[in-house]
Amino acid sequence: MPNDMSPFPASDLAATLTARTQRYCARASALAVDPALTQVGAVNALDHLSSLQEDIRATRLHQSAAIRAERRQMEAPFKTLETDLANARSALSEALLRAAPDPTSGYGSVAQKTVCTTPDGPSTDVSLTSGAPQAVSASRALLDLEALRPYLSDTALRDALERYTKDGGNHDVAGVAYAVLPASAQLPCAIY
Repeated sequence: MPNDMSPFPASDLAATLTARTQRYCARASALAVDPALTQVGAVNALDHLSSLQEDIRATRLHQSAAIRAERRQMEAPFKTLETDLANARSALSEALLRAAPDPTSGYGSVAQKTVCTTPDGPSTDVSLTSGAPQAVSASRALLDLEALRPYLSDTALRDALERYTKDGGNHDVAGVAYAVLPASAQLPCAIY
């Protein structure tokens, strides 16, 4: 990989980073299909790519600091209002669960289907007039993860695997293939 990590004038920085990124990516693409590529060569190339990515990130953060500060200042009053409203809604929602039940509303308990008799005959109706059942608490010990499996995104599964590995240093989850990679490698876990 090219090694041109020397500093450049600020006015040239974006163009220089663009040119370096294009060269690094072209070289990485060529190396990826090179049959003579060795593990040492791949690790060195990954280290260069990782270093360039960190340079780009640092430059982006440095140049956008003023914009972020101004944005925070402009958003502060609105965030305060939104936080106040969210807290008020949360407190009132908790109070709703503690309030004396009103059989005509159906709130506070799981919605039940009821059979009502009308002049036209019996009809099935849901007791909630508006709203829908929502999860208000969950027990990790009793939670049926199999029921939730179809709704867990690939990203959520990757995050859980990463945290499990980092927290316990374990590499023993059934159905997961592991490989030793350098720290500069970036290979998202494929979910099948």
